[in-house]
Amino acid sequence: MGNKILIKIKILLLFVVYLCADTNSTDAIFDRISASRNGLSPMQLQNIKNPFLNTSNQQETIQIIKNENTQSHKLQAIISNKVKINNVWYGLNDEIDIGKIVKISFSNVIIHNEKTGKVQILNMARNIANVETK
Repeated sequence: MGNKILIKIKILLLFVVYLCADTNSTDAIFDRISASRNGLSPMQLQNIKNPFLNTSNQQETIQIIKNENTQSHKLQAIISNKVKINNVWYGLNDEIDIGKIVKISFSNVIIHNEKTGKVQILNMARNIANVETK
């Protein structure tokens, strides 16, 4: 009977030691997290080059031309994946006279003409933006 009590006390003592050791390692982790971390200064952030820009000559050049006076297509409404252009409703991937509707977003419709390589962006606010790809 005495041995069983002694074994229980040893197990309890080992458990307490384990908990204390685990608490110390947890405290060390929290100490490392709470230490102040220094990032870049605002001046250093401005001098960083954009890693997403491809500067090679093979990159496709996109030129945006704003020509509001000659636009004949007016975006009137966007509801879900349907758009109303010049009083006619179209869906995604529908063909219209200036190209194929390739993307419909919250306030824009992107129309791509494969023959000419032009991409037109019809915007609810501006209703015009022509993009030429070269």
